[in-house]
Amino acid sequence: MLAFLKSSLTRVERGWTEWRKKHEVEKAKETSPALAEWLDSLPGGYRKSAETLIAKLSALPIDEEEDRKLLYRHGILAFERMRLRGSTEDLIASVESVDKLLTVLADRIR
Repeated sequence: MLAFLKSSLTRVERGWTEWRKKHEVEKAKETSPALAEWLDSLPGGYRKSAETLIAKLSALPIDEEEDRKLLYRHGILAFERMRLRGSTEDLIASVESVDKLLTVLADRIR
């Protein structure tokens, strides 16, 4: 019984994470038409990475909507710069921590 419960909860957790990501991206697209336009303009291979980035940025605790839009704007610019360099996955992985993000961006500026 415990094994079944554990496997069921693990399955629900994985599904919940995916649902939450999709919801965050959809919510961000609704509040920012420019963001939606940018996401729709990306080729399929980059769109999934960009949506992951937007979901992570959306999950950050920010009170003011204008600050969130500014964060999206900077996220888009960073993503495009990293896309030109072929290292978008580094950017997405670094969003977990501000220190990691600053290190990755500073590393790319040089």
